Amino acid sequence: MIQKYLPVIGWISSRALKLKALQGFETIRNDELLELFTNKEQVTDLVTNPKKMYKGPHGFILAATMIQKQYRRFRAFSDFQQLKFLMSKATFI
Repeated sequence: MIQKYLPVIGWISSRALKLKALQGFETIRNDELLELFTNKEQVTDLVTNPKKMYKGPHGFILAATMIQKQYRRFRAFSDFQQLKFLMSKATFI
């Protein structure tokens, strides 16, 4: 029961990190970063769980960004549907 409320600590493999450093990377992608963790399952669950994803000091900014992104997607899709409808009506004229 107490395990449910403990924070997840990410353990990074020092050997894998050393190999990445020797390869000489400038930026690292998220999937490459997840491969460095020895407890990938716990970290992945924490990062992808929407309940826990927006908690923390910048959680409200991430949540607001997600809301804006979804709203803009909805508007673009609605405009596209209307354009498709009008184009189909224009071909009959």
